[in-house]
Amino acid sequence: ATDGGAHVTVSPKTWTHTCTGSNLLLFVGLVTSAGAGTWSAPTYNSVTMTQIGTEVFNGNAERISLYYLINPATGANTVSAAFTGTGNHTGSSVSYTGALQSGVPDATAEGTTVGTTRTQSVTSVADNCWLMGLFVGAGLGASAGAGTTLRVRTNDNTVWNLGALVDKNAVITPPGAATVIGEDSFGTNPWASIGATFAPAADVAAPRAQFLTLLGVR
Repeated sequence: ATDGGAHVTVSPKTWTHTCTGSNLLLFVGLVTSAGAGTWSAPTYNSVTMTQIGTEVFNGNAERISLYYLINPATGANTVSAAFTGTGNHTGSSVSYTGALQSGVPDATAEGTTVGTTRTQSVTSVADNCWLMGLFVGAGLGASAGAGTTLRVRTNDNTVWNLGALVDKNAVITPPGAATVIGEDSFGTNPWASIGATFAPAADVAAPRAQFLTLLGVR
């Protein structure tokens, strides 16, 4: 997971993320405060990412957007996100290994609320999915609540509305509704969140086991 660093007001916002492993899946969360500028789809190693969702909240003054890329290049590469507007633009990224390389996302949900916490529920379709999410609170920023693991939070002490990428850190089995929770100790504030489930890579051992059974091998 990578913190994209301090906010910028001049497009694009860039940072470096390192992907390692196999069956990779990359997520990028983008946040705009004080102006709700519009993001273009970010790129990773010059490959365009796909949007999962976007939410405008806090009186249409703030915006969050979540994107993904299947099979991103390994190694250290640049995330670049262009935007319009003069607000404060920040971002962060997280990559996972062992993810199915098709059918992404498995399921999504998003929404806004006002309070001290925000719970995002997503109902998975495939078995053994993981659930991740992007949270933003309009106070000093989001952190992980109960049953939720914080992977990265944008570290910019000069502005509020800082995004946090989180996940459930466990498989969802059987498939169904699961939640991740964001919280903000600063108090009651507007919130936005986007959640997505993604399935594990196919088990290549099962077909081999069936073949051996047909041959009479136990």
